[in-house]
Amino acid sequence: MASPSPEQIIESQRQDWNRVAGGWERWDRFFGEQMAFLNHRLVGDARLRAGLRVLDLGSGTGYPALLTAQTVGASGSVIGIDLV
Repeated sequence: MASPSPEQIIESQRQDWNRVAGGWERWDRFFGEQMAFLNHRLVGDARLRAGLRVLDLGSGTGYPALLTAQTVGASGSVIGIDLV
């Protein structure tokens, strides 16, 4: 039996995440509130400041990237990348 190609693996992962996206949307506000402390901790530990350019790999829900964008301000930038 042949192993799946990288493209097939990525497509399978994309389908899996898209299948459960409704659950994430339903719980979005709850996760945002519950994860606020962790997100602030991540941004603080990264020692981000105005003007920095940040790349968020595996952005997921995007909460840390949104807080990061507020932190780096208009003179900085944030790019968030996620499989789905």
